[in-house]
Amino acid sequence: DKDFELSLEVPSDIKADDEFILFVKGFEDGNEDEHCAESQVSVDIQREKHDVIIPKNGINIQPTTTIRQGENFDVSVKALNVGESDEDGVTVRLNIPELGISETSQSFDLNDGESNDNEQVVSFRDLKVPKDAKIKTYSIEATVTFDDGDSTNTGFGELTVIEGEKPAITEPVDVLNV
Repeated sequence: DKDFELSLEVPSDIKADDEFILFVKGFEDGNEDEHCAESQVSVDIQREKHDVIIPKNGINIQPTTTIRQGENFDVSVKALNVGESDEDGVTVRLNIPELGISETSQSFDLNDGESNDNEQVVSFRDLKVPKDAKIKTYSIEATVTFDDGDSTNTGFGELTVIEGEKPAITEPVDVLNV
């Protein structure tokens, strides 16, 4: 007879008519077949009225997550409405403060979380890593603003900066006039 707490991650693509059941099995360690009890309980999952998220792996860097100093790259961010309401005027802000990058998307609309049109991929193009950027891994922060500007959610990604191309060194050449 023990009480315990647990956390479950609920998928973002659930539908209102989906049914969920939590199965619990209790047993004595080493005696699972003889001393076993099972129970189940129905779980009612409700959506928040307003909720737009940036899902895991919702921040993608092109051409790769490793960029040389002085090179350009693109970032795409997926915004996903998992709430009950349509959302108008949604924006995404991309921020990499250590690289001096801060960009905000144009506003867009998302249908409610039950809809098939409840996501938008926003692209930020031709972002530049400064030539003097430190060689390290930088945190990318993407913040989605929704609910008439009253709510935000944030997702994170990483960008690794490596040493840029070294300029070619040319040896002086003696020219003889003949």
